[in-house]
Amino acid sequence: MRLRHTGRGLAPAVAALAAVALIPAPAAAAACPGESDPVSALNIAQSEAAMHCLVNDYRVSHGALPVLIESHLAAAARAHAQDMVARSFFSHVNLAGFSPRDRAVAAGYAGGGGIGENIVSGAATPRALFDVLVGSAPHAGNMLGPQWKVAGVGIEAGAPFSGFGATAVQMFGENTGGGNPVDVAIPESGSGGTTTGTHACEKVTRLRIKLAHRKAQKASTNRIAKTKAKLKKAKAACRAGQAA
Repeated sequence: MRLRHTGRGLAPAVAALAAVALIPAPAAAAACPGESDPVSALNIAQSEAAMHCLVNDYRVSHGALPVLIESHLAAAARAHAQDMVARSFFSHVNLAGFSPRDRAVAAGYAGGGGIGENIVSGAATPRALFDVLVGSAPHAGNMLGPQWKVAGVGIEAGAPFSGFGATAVQMFGENTGGGNPVDVAIPESGSGGTTTGTHACEKVTRLRIKLAHRKAQKASTNRIAKTKAKLKKAKAACRAGQAA
């Protein structure tokens, strides 16, 4: 299992390879669609969305605001994951000598400010890759950085050197970068009626993210109260479904 990270103020060229115990992450409050599916060439976009969902759920559960998807960072992250697998290297600096910032700018990111990056390989699913990062204090800290406003996730099937599992790249930025950032889309489940079980748990994640945005945007007390009420109802449905 391999992983590395860079954060603001750290030179990517000297980022150390972390020795990490595989400590399981705390159980998530709600499942992210596709998080437990093995990464393959057929589900790259789903795997990337699942990883971004996991990051935001982790941030919100620790009191941080969720990060929006920034298209240029996402493109840079995916290209780097593909490049590491194809050319068998594992580093924040690619074989052309480009750092995370160099790669982000080349992909069109114009946000300025700090850039952070986590890279991990050797696990088979988005959840397993995420759990490895959470088990490493520097990488977990990078994901929780309060300065990050946007992010992009790139995943590729396979891993440098061994080929086993998958490789993921998380890139974080302090500014939007002009990439029309968007919220993580977690599809609504079902077509009406009472939402229970895992469907209700997915709704918990959506509402927690929505509530964090409401507070950050200083929405009216009434709107925040309504979102809290919906969240409370979804949590009850989630617990009931898990106990069934």
